[in-house]
Amino acid sequence: GAGPIGCFHAQLAKIRGAKKIIMIEINDKRLETAKQFGVDHIVNSTKEDPIEAVKRLTGGKGAEKVISANPSTAAQSQAVFMAKKGGIIVFFGGVPKGALTEIDSNYIHYNSLWIYGHYGANSMQVQKSYELAISDAFPTEKFITHVLPLSEINKGIELTRTGEAIKVVLLPNEE
Repeated sequence: GAGPIGCFHAQLAKIRGAKKIIMIEINDKRLETAKQFGVDHIVNSTKEDPIEAVKRLTGGKGAEKVISANPSTAAQSQAVFMAKKGGIIVFFGGVPKGALTEIDSNYIHYNSLWIYGHYGANSMQVQKSYELAISDAFPTEKFITHVLPLSEINKGIELTRTGEAIKVVLLPNEE
């Protein structure tokens, strides 16, 4: 997903030396925006099969790491087939309560895949995130796509809902 968290992951992966980052999303505006965060290839999964696209872009091997940063059980199911043998899959986005993800456990077994769930952060992760946010290596300013007065909060909500904005900053109204 090319929302704020997906874009954070892309930028962090690029900083940490990822050679190829593939972003999969259903919103073309978000895909275009994601390019500025180190994304090398974009795939709209409503227009092409994302599993086939990842295989094609990785020479048939699959991705070393796949991060599902969205609330979709379908994306989680597909993530398994995007990973290379011995690859890692991270479910970073929660799905609606009660929704179940269908996973091919034989495929996971025979391809030696590792699946991790991630929610929240421990104190060391919070510290590292803070240090990264204030470092020159991480371009935090690029994530703020709109600055609006507080009186335009509804516009800010709409910009994030439609995917036009990554992060909106609301400033107190001048009186």
